[in-house]
Amino acid sequence: MKKFKKLFAVILSLAMVLGMSMTAFAVDHKPVPGDSAEITVNGVKAGAEVTAYKIAEGQWNDNGFTGYKVVDGYSIQDLSKPTAKEITDLAQKVKNESIQGTVLDEENGVYKKTLEVGMYLILVTKNADKDMTVYNPMIVSVYYSTDKSGDFNDAIAGSVNAGDQFVVDGQNAYAKSMNPDITKKITSPLESADNVLGNDTAFGQAIGFEVGTDFPAYSDAYTKADFNIIDKLSAGLDLDADSIVVTVAGKEAVKDRDYTVVVEEATDGGKKTGTTLTISFTNTEENRYVIENKGAHIVLTYNASLNKNAGLNYDANTNTVKAEYTNNPNTDGKGETDEKRTYHYTFGIDAELGGNSGYTTGELFKTDENETEIVESEVKTTISNPLEGAEFKLTKANFNKDETEFDKKYTAVTGDAAWSLTGTSAADGRISFRGLDAGYYILEETKAPEGYSLDAQKHVVYIEAKYDQEGKLVEYSIMIDEKATSTYKATYTGNDIDKLVEITDKTDEATLIKNTKIASLPSTGGIGTTIFTIGGCLIMVVAAALFFASRRKSAK
Repeated sequence: MKKFKKLFAVILSLAMVLGMSMTAFAVDHKPVPGDSAEITVNGVKAGAEVTAYKIAEGQWNDNGFTGYKVVDGYSIQDLSKPTAKEITDLAQKVKNESIQGTVLDEENGVYKKTLEVGMYLILVTKNADKDMTVYNPMIVSVYYSTDKSGDFNDAIAGSVNAGDQFVVDGQNAYAKSMNPDITKKITSPLESADNVLGNDTAFGQAIGFEVGTDFPAYSDAYTKADFNIIDKLSAGLDLDADSIVVTVAGKEAVKDRDYTVVVEEATDGGKKTGTTLTISFTNTEENRYVIENKGAHIVLTYNASLNKNAGLNYDANTNTVKAEYTNNPNTDGKGETDEKRTYHYTFGIDAELGGNSGYTTGELFKTDENETEIVESEVKTTISNPLEGAEFKLTKANFNKDETEFDKKYTAVTGDAAWSLTGTSAADGRISFRGLDAGYYILEETKAPEGYSLDAQKHVVYIEAKYDQEGKLVEYSIMIDEKATSTYKATYTGNDIDKLVEITDKTDEATLIKNTKIASLPSTGGIGTTIFTIGGCLIMVVAAALFFASRRKSAK
């Protein structure tokens, strides 16, 4: 047993010596071509393609490593401090000459690769699916590091010999990136500052818009960097191109120098289907505007208005915007922001409810004095004794809650904001108005149908609208003569939020404006007056006869 223990101790001692010898051999091993280490790239989203391009390679002789040499075709004056322009030229050369690099392996969102001693340009050559991030170029090295004071030094420019203690080390790179966003809001008119994504206006009323975004933080490696703001207006919106203003970093940019404007109208069968506004910033070697303003905040403002082709009630008129931009320095890759949208509504009285309802509202009807029956079906309201041809005027009004008299409580809006519409009752008695915003109106009959008297009463119409946080119309109601006439509530389902609207509650209590036939009015100056007139004339004739007869008798 003792002999066995001694033998085991000898074997263990030999193993320790061999182990020490192996370590010494590793330290004494001189640097040779092919020495390599692992580099890592952090900060790039999983699923991307990250590529390394060797821009400087190691040099060796019989004694070991002698230094670095720039790869033929590249230009770097000081390998320890590559300039921004040199990195730009490197990235551009890779792109223009389609130089092949080494694609790094991904492991849990970290990109790794074992590479030979040298210096490498790291580019994100393909973004992950749906990743629009801009990644700046990176420089990493695989280098020899000596252990002289207990710490490994950075990459060294001097030689490394067999007698030196060294390791081959690889750098960790951390990607600098920027993922631009875009915002859009309505600046006017607004019911409240809390709702900047949805509003209602009358036909022709100006709507103010503001779009905000940022140039990506492009590095100088981007010799060509395009940035476009793409704004699409639905067919019901007319763009005021003269109102466009662009500011960059708080300073107004100059059209046709700093940016260009393209307005395109789409049509189908001669009918307008929409308008696309594109604001383009193009960075070239001659014009470095985008790079010089990298990271700067951009603000685009302009006006538009609803036209007479605009959707009514729940048929929203939309305005969407996104930004497209170069997101790789060595490819023509394009990123884009999420799309942002605003909603714009205009209301109609006795008009299509919109959405998917297929329903025609019924608020105002012109009838004769004998109207008694109102029939509401799933598609519309009908009456039995409609009157056609009555003319009405609907005037935008102010509401003065402290007054009691009608003409003081509801007064016509004056000045630049004043406007009115005219309408004529149709064959079914409907009095239709289209293109109204929420608020108060005065309705009065200006011409009665032939054979009927004019309605002397003035009516007040009030439209109220409510929106959700996304700017979509969720409820609106119409009151006539201070009583509820129509109320409609909606819920939105599916992705097509412009059209898929379910009307969950609708109430129609039509207001009838009755006219009285002139022939049925009480007569003034009728048959009784005629009898008295004839009688009076007879008395005058008899009196005259008696007078002349009396004169003849006196003469005799």
